[in-house]
Amino acid sequence: MNHKTFQEIFCENRQCDLAEFKDRVFWCCVYRHTVPLAYVLRKLNPAFFADDDTLIRQVALDRDLEEIDANLKDFHYVNRARRHWLRTGLKVRVSGRKVASLARTLFPSQPAERPPTTA
Repeated sequence: MNHKTFQEIFCENRQCDLAEFKDRVFWCCVYRHTVPLAYVLRKLNPAFFADDDTLIRQVALDRDLEEIDANLKDFHYVNRARRHWLRTGLKVRVSGRKVASLARTLFPSQPAERPPTTA
C-alpha cells in the first residue's frame, strides 16, 4: 500500500500546491469538448458540479487504485441515478475514465499477485 495520497502524488507530479488540487484535477479530467460550457457553468452555477467535486474530494484521500476504482463506481452510479441532459447527453462533467487513467499514471505500479511456484 502506498503511504501517499492521490492528492499528494498529483501535486508533487504537477508541481502545484495542495490547495490547487481540486481545480487542477477538474480541468484535467473534464471532457475537452465541454471546456467552454463547463467554464461558464462553473462560474454561474458551481452546484452543477457538486457530484464531480465530491468525487475529486474522495479520490484525493485514496492511497491505491482499488480505492479509486470504488469511488469511480459510486460516481458512475450517481451519474446514472441523477440523469441530466447536460451531464449524460453532452457530458459536461468530469470523465471517470480520465480520473482512472490519471491515477494509473501517477500511482506506482502495483505488482499482480503471483501464484506460488512448485519446485
